[in-house]
Amino acid sequence: MNPLNKNPQELTENRALNVLLLLVSVGFLAVLLPFWGTIMWGIIIAMSFKPMYLKFLPKFKNNHNRAAVATLLIVLIIVILPLGIIAGILTKQIAGIVLQFQNGNINLGMYLHQMFDALPSFVTNFLKHLGLDDFNAFQAKLVSLLAQGSQAIASQTISIGQNTFDFVMNVCVSLYLAFFLIRDGDLLEWQLSVPCL
Repeated sequence: MNPLNKNPQELTENRALNVLLLLVSVGFLAVLLPFWGTIMWGIIIAMSFKPMYLKFLPKFKNNHNRAAVATLLIVLIIVILPLGIIAGILTKQIAGIVLQFQNGNINLGMYLHQMFDALPSFVTNFLKHLGLDDFNAFQAKLVSLLAQGSQAIASQTISIGQNTFDFVMNVCVSLYLAFFLIRDGDLLEWQLSVPCL
């Protein structure tokens, strides 16, 4: 049937359906937008470790759930756990440096003066252009910037716990999503390749 020969009621219904579909799609994207990074990491994990899942599948007698769980355990062991350990060590080292700085064991002024004296000529010319060619002026400007930065960091310390919780939850959601994408990825791929009728 020629679309020009449709009656006005059918045209109105089609337009209303298209507008409704557009609104639902925009709403769906608005709901998913905060989880964009989490979803992307789940997809990256699934795509990266799908070959491992395919090797595990015959070993688990084609039990898709067990093969996917084994794959995610490998992801935890070789990706998530080392990143967590490195983050913990880095945090401990930073806390130790801050503690030494607060106790006066680190003379930041001396290190800063040595670095200032060792700057190449093009950097000293740039600093001279900014009016910071004198070490005392440079140090005063740097101290004021560090004070502003430390105030910003101090104001955010309360949210560090919440951010850590959010990070752990996002990792769990990424792994959950990766489980289903690894296990059912072929089925989803097939369904997306079938043209809509």
